[in-house]
Amino acid sequence: MHAPWQPLVNFSPPAWVMCGAGRLRCLGSVQHLKAKFGQGYTLQTRVGGPEAAEELRAQLSSSCPGGVSLASRPGAGQPGVATFVLAGAGLDLAGVIEVVEAWCSSGQGGGDYSVTQATLENVFLRTAV
Repeated sequence: MHAPWQPLVNFSPPAWVMCGAGRLRCLGSVQHLKAKFGQGYTLQTRVGGPEAAEELRAQLSSSCPGGVSLASRPGAGQPGVATFVLAGAGLDLAGVIEVVEAWCSSGQGGGDYSVTQATLENVFLRTAV
């Protein structure tokens, strides 16, 4: 029996369960799953052209020992926007932001950029196999 002021259910943060091939693959909060199973970050920025995108990729490689790949070139989808995938192993996120800020302030970039963590969809696709 419970008193009227006691909650009937204890609150716990929402947990996600991912299964693949009939087996439990991972369990945890959204942030836990992204941190543990996500692969790095995605950087989107404005660039002047394909040559500028390659130059930025080369500069970013110093802060990303796991590697940097150019996921979409300028003009493929959004004109003047390049998307880079930054591998997560040993990633120095502050170093990445410093490189992008220096690159943008040198006049080569448009000054707008975003760095995002892996999405839950990326985590699902990675763990479902």
